[in-house]
Amino acid sequence: MFSYLTKVKNKTISFFHVRTFASLQLVVLALLSLVVFNPSPSSARPDAQAPYSTITVGAWWSYSTTNYASGLTLTGSMTETIAGSATILVNGISTDSYRLVVTGTGTISGLGVTGTFTESGSLYLRKSDMGAINGTATIVETAGIVVTVIVSGHNTIPVAPYKFPLAIGNSWSTSYTDNTTITQYTSVNPTPVVTNNVTQVTRSYSVVSSSIMTVGAGSFEGYDVHSTDSSGSTDDYYSPQVENSLKMLSYDSKGSLTASQSLTAFNAWPYGWSIPTTINNSNYHIQIESDATIANGAKNSTSITFQVTGPDSVSGRANVTIPIVLNSTSIKVFVDTNSIIPTVTKNSTDFFVYFTFGLSTHTITLQYAPPPTAGLPLTTILLILGAVAAIIIVTAITLLLRSKKKPPPTQVASGPSQPPPSEVPPSQPPSPLPQTP
Repeated sequence: MFSYLTKVKNKTISFFHVRTFASLQLVVLALLSLVVFNPSPSSARPDAQAPYSTITVGAWWSYSTTNYASGLTLTGSMTETIAGSATILVNGISTDSYRLVVTGTGTISGLGVTGTFTESGSLYLRKSDMGAINGTATIVETAGIVVTVIVSGHNTIPVAPYKFPLAIGNSWSTSYTDNTTITQYTSVNPTPVVTNNVTQVTRSYSVVSSSIMTVGAGSFEGYDVHSTDSSGSTDDYYSPQVENSLKMLSYDSKGSLTASQSLTAFNAWPYGWSIPTTINNSNYHIQIESDATIANGAKNSTSITFQVTGPDSVSGRANVTIPIVLNSTSIKVFVDTNSIIPTVTKNSTDFFVYFTFGLSTHTITLQYAPPPTAGLPLTTILLILGAVAAIIIVTAITLLLRSKKKPPPTQVASGPSQPPPSEVPPSQPPSPLPQTP
C-alpha cells in the first residue's frame, strides 16, 4: 500500500504551494494513493511456498498507520476487508477477482494544523495472485476547512508485490503503466479540480531475509520483501501465518521515512481441513481453520486429532466448527496431553471452538460427546418401540383371556376330610401271629 506514497507525492508537489492547506492536500493525496493502488492484502497464501491463494471472503486486517509529508504527520488506523468477489475485464480478458474494501480514520498535526481525516475505498485484486487491478478511494479531512480528495486509477497489468514461492535471495521486476485521476474540492471552494496522471513504472523486488517479528497482533514469521523504483523504496514484511503484511516501511529517494504501517489485529485462516461425516443419512462437515500447517488428521466417533506445525517461539490459533448433531455441550481440547480451555460459542446448527497453542509441532485432540442415538436412525427407534408395545399388548390380552376361561374349583361333599391319595399314610405291617408253645 505504501509503495506508491512518495511517487504520488512527487507527482503532485508541482500542483501545490507549500503552505498549510497545500501541504495538507499533498499528504491527503499521498495517503489516498496508498488505499487505491496497494495490491494488499498482498498475495494471500497459505505459506510462502504455496502455489495458490487460500484467502476467503470475510478475511480482514487492521493496521496502525503513520504518514509524513511536508511537515505534516497523519496518524491513524486502517482496516482492509475482503468484501466479495467478481469477474471483471482485464485487457479484454475475464478475470476472477476479489473486492477489497478499505476504511480508516486518524488525526492530522504539524505546521500549526490539527484536524482529523477519514478514508474509504475499494480495490479489485486478481484472485490468482492478488495483483492490484483498479480501485477508487475517498478521503475527507477536517482542519478548519473540509478538504475532499477522490482518487481513482488502474494499472495496465495487475501488480502484485510478491512472487511465490518466496525464498531468500529470489528477485524479480515488474513494469507497468499507472493511470491516475485525482479530483479534489474544499468547503471553501466546492468547484472540483481534476488532474490526470500517467506514469511508467519499473519496480524491482528481492527477498532479503526472514525472521520472527512482534507486532500488535502477535509474533509471526515475516519475509522482508525489499522493492525499489525511481521514487524510493519499501520494506514489506509478509507473513504466511497472517496472509498479509506484518509491517511496512516506505522511504523516499533520499532514504527518509515517509510512511509506516503495523498489523494490530486480523481474521484470516491460511490453513484448513474439512472432515466429512454422515449421521442419520445426513451429511455434515467438521471444519478446522488454523494459522499453522495441519497434518496427520484423524477422526473417530468421539474425537478428532491433527498435528500443527509452525516456527519456534510463535503462537498458533485454531477455530473448529462442529455440527451440533455430533456433540453434547461437553467439548475438551488437548495440546499433546495437556488440557486447555477453549472459547466455545454456538448458533442453531454449529459449535465454534477457538483456542491458541504454542509452536513448533504439537498434536491437537478435540473430544466431543456423541449423541445418545448416534448411528441409530429415528425410523429404527420407532420400529423397535412399536414392536415392544405390540408384544406387551398381546401378552396382556392373552393373560386376560386365560383368566376368563379357567374353571372354578371343584366342590367336595361334607364329611371327614380324606387325605388326598398322595397323603394316604403308608400301610402298617400285620401284627405277628402268636407263637405255638
